[in-house]
Amino acid sequence: MLHSVDKLQDYEIVATDGHIGKVRGFYFDSDTWEIHYLLVDTSKWLPGRKVLISPVEIQKIDVDNKFLSVNLTQDQIQNSPAIEEDAPLSATMDDLNAYYGWRGGRKEGLRPESGFGEKAAGYSDMGLTEASLYEGVTEFGEESEFADEDLELRGTQEVMGFYIEADDGDIGHVEDFVIDDEKWTVAFIVIDTRNWWPGKKVLVSPDWIDEIGWDDKRVFVQLTREQIKNSPEYDQDNLPGMDYEQKFYGHYREPGWLEHKEASFDEESRRL
Repeated sequence: MLHSVDKLQDYEIVATDGHIGKVRGFYFDSDTWEIHYLLVDTSKWLPGRKVLISPVEIQKIDVDNKFLSVNLTQDQIQNSPAIEEDAPLSATMDDLNAYYGWRGGRKEGLRPESGFGEKAAGYSDMGLTEASLYEGVTEFGEESEFADEDLELRGTQEVMGFYIEADDGDIGHVEDFVIDDEKWTVAFIVIDTRNWWPGKKVLVSPDWIDEIGWDDKRVFVQLTREQIKNSPEYDQDNLPGMDYEQKFYGHYREPGWLEHKEASFDEESRRL
């Protein structure tokens, strides 16, 4: 299922034994667009604390009641390594991976090209399991085997507001992200074009991002302003379905995200 990050922000996070805080954003790999962590503000429960939780721990996203349930206890979260929202994540990631037994916050093998990944019965409604993650886990505080992973993780909350630069000039700014909760990847980036023409929001695929300029806060897109201008309008309250997909990818003459997803699922089914 697809979700707007903007809408998920402020969703309650519910542990197995009670509420712990609210979603404040997501950290993703800027090379692969895989989501590795949720940023959770626990300040009402643990004053001054923000924590990271891996998507593999999410059991359910309840859109109607606006909460995410996680397969962790309040005690586990309270004793987990604290993070600073604007601080480098590398050291914290090693501690988190060792503490929880995660591999960089991801399920091994859960990649965009691999479909939905294997499911183990009974773990969660989201179809994510962690049986393979506990092999070779170090003691908390020790350097893990994943310390040398060259992950360039960035926060959605950091990138929102970055200028969008098309092949022929500025076109708008990053307004939001649309994420896929089955593969835990960024499916689309939402561009607000109101500083070029009034009121329209459109989507672009991460595959079309050429580069992100972190210093000058710009996202460079391999499209022209005219292509973006004529793209189907995005409505946050009606996330992309097949009709929108056909218009969207038909406009850009690219294969659709849902079609790719269905193909990945069919391929995964044939392997079972």
